Amino acid sequence: MLVRFPMSEPSGYDNGYGGYPTIESITVQVNGEFVPTAIITSTNPLSADDPDISWAAFDVAFPSKETVGINVNYIARPSIYYPFAQIGYIFETGAGWYDVINSVDMIVRLPFEVEQSFFDRYTQPAGGLIQGKEIRWHWDNLEPTTDDNFQLGILYPTVWQTILTYESYLASDPSDILSTLILADLYLELASEKHGFIVREHFADRSLEIVENALLYHPESADLHSSLAHILFRQMLPNNIDLSSTNGQRILNAIETARELDPLNKRLDNAAIWIDYRTNFSLGWVATPTVPPTIAPTSVPTKTPTPKPSPTATSTPTPVEITKSVPTETPVQKSTPTSHITPPQTSWQASWWYIPIIMLLLMVYFYVRSTRN
Repeated sequence: MLVRFPMSEPSGYDNGYGGYPTIESITVQVNGEFVPTAIITSTNPLSADDPDISWAAFDVAFPSKETVGINVNYIARPSIYYPFAQIGYIFETGAGWYDVINSVDMIVRLPFEVEQSFFDRYTQPAGGLIQGKEIRWHWDNLEPTTDDNFQLGILYPTVWQTILTYESYLASDPSDILSTLILADLYLELASEKHGFIVREHFADRSLEIVENALLYHPESADLHSSLAHILFRQMLPNNIDLSSTNGQRILNAIETARELDPLNKRLDNAAIWIDYRTNFSLGWVATPTVPPTIAPTSVPTKTPTPKPSPTATSTPTPVEITKSVPTETPVQKSTPTSHITPPQTSWQASWWYIPIIMLLLMVYFYVRSTRN
């Protein structure tokens, strides 16, 4: 019979950005022998106007009462929603097999030691067992439905490596202000969705903890007091803004302390913009009302690979072990932390470097002209 394995998202949905990515490469073995595959298509179940679904098809014979081993290996990029990467596997198509699936083992292998806090808690399946660099799941007598489809969000490798690097700096020197500010900014970014609201409290708590600890060593730092106010205020958003509360008073005190220490501090400006904007500028800390900017990533190198779909197996009763491995990268070196507010370049600023080139060309032109004369 003809067996098929999806090369694109079988549900027909795009990747959220209008794209329909496909698996990059695939090989199939039946009972240990490689078999040829052919690409076939089916109509998109959502709309015939959308791209067809691609499948890798191959022939398999299933003799009566004999076990047939099917091994599918493929390369697919994870879906990226910075700072997380999402990997997945769709089990629901296994419902087409006769009776239940006796047992399923899902193994995710990573290039780092696994820590629970580095997962997006909104996507991780329940029941995963962490063992060193692996996470394992096991199911017995599975009759899969859409609720069993596997999705795992994990920190993007470069972000993970940066956290480990700066955490090691702080472990060796807890008074290191530079590492404190970089790491606190990164954790606050990880805690937030695109509008700046906290959706992963454990990252925000760690950001706050780092700053509070550094203030024990440097109570004179306007940067640290400003960061403290910013983090505490962001934890109040979107609807729990109460500056008369205990944390509200901490915010006001931190702002005033930072202003006394350094009234021109850029982090103080950033915190004041957030607070004034969300309190309808009632505090008057900002002369001209400014909408808080979209949170810019810290100095973490990122990639933007094309997101890939979560492939599914439609006709293999034998559990397939999925191994995901993302190469590590060189840790980010320390750099001076900057404000989240980055003014946009004007067209003149963005192209100033053309001026010396134009002058050089003019000099060459007049030189050649004079030599010809």
